[in-house]
Amino acid sequence: MNIEVDSISHEPKSEQRVYTPEDFVRDNHSLLADQNRNTFSSLRNNGELFLITRCSDARGNIPELNCIDISNIATDGPQQPYQNLIIGAGVKAIMEMTHFDGEKFRLGQHPTGCGGLEAKQLQLLEAPSEKDMKKFGLPRYVEAIKSPDPVVLAYYNAQSIASHTTKPVMAAIQDHVSGIIYPLATFQNDDGEIISRTKLPTRYMFQDQYDQRVIYKEGIPILSYNNLPEVFKEFLDLNQKQISDLELKYSNLHEILRVQNPHFVIVTTEKMNARARFPEILKEPGSYFQVHIPRDKQEQIISIDPKTIETALEQIQYPIEHFSKVDTILIETSDLAQSKKIGSALIRATWMQNWQKKRQNHQIFTAESRVGKIVRLEEFK
Repeated sequence: MNIEVDSISHEPKSEQRVYTPEDFVRDNHSLLADQNRNTFSSLRNNGELFLITRCSDARGNIPELNCIDISNIATDGPQQPYQNLIIGAGVKAIMEMTHFDGEKFRLGQHPTGCGGLEAKQLQLLEAPSEKDMKKFGLPRYVEAIKSPDPVVLAYYNAQSIASHTTKPVMAAIQDHVSGIIYPLATFQNDDGEIISRTKLPTRYMFQDQYDQRVIYKEGIPILSYNNLPEVFKEFLDLNQKQISDLELKYSNLHEILRVQNPHFVIVTTEKMNARARFPEILKEPGSYFQVHIPRDKQEQIISIDPKTIETALEQIQYPIEHFSKVDTILIETSDLAQSKKIGSALIRATWMQNWQKKRQNHQIFTAESRVGKIVRLEEFK
């Protein structure tokens, strides 16, 4: 079923959280979604956006209209397709953000709560066979993660990003239960010299000298708000306001964010936050798990490296196998044919076929989206 803009249904949405292609298009074309796109575009044109690389975890919350939102399991370091974003005129500062469960943190132990990093920890302990590592799926993706410690990972990824840009970079970690984002380190590239500020005992963060007992002896070493560059104070203020607003709207917010069990998996090349683009369907905290696919633009030609598609598809195994409520997958790129191609690759995976058999009411949608707006959307069969 191909959905064009002029054929949007205005039927009321189901109370069973079963959304049709028409629902997605209608939401994406709503007045609020248009206002969000206009605000995002204005901030980008004025060089006022933050670029944030974060985990795909559904419990993450960021200032939706102020950020270019790049999400992958356990975050990721700079990849070539993101280079133009890192140095782009629309971005004023960059954040590398991991996450943890603040209620489970214990002194002398690294923070936990990220499923991708826990899979990395397990992989280090069990040492899977070379044959298993060659199989398409999450284990192969996890193998490339640098560390199971979210603080160490955020620090080194941010440091790496700083070597590619002169913009200020911050490593941060979010307590996904409270929603609060904590600064770990800032970096500034000064003519090739990386100037950093942190309270982390970095000598104990290298692989051969790593000692979580020393690093977390007195808690997570965070930077003082007063010692941050003004641009990061602004970001943390936006975070505080967003969480305060959510707490007023959802009296049980922290209960919602304790356990991850989203209904939607969003696979996208869009840079604008998905909740800002689908403000009604995705409005509830924890409702969607997002995997970002980088794209490259050279002389007005947009391309997607097949390897980045494969990396994105490997990550989808995690929400498919771990969350009982996942029933809808949306794949959106700037070309409907490309979205269908990704859908075809996805359903060839054995774990995906098993999910389709178990979840008889599942839905897969493919879409063509440009500058955050759906042009065409159809149910993938």
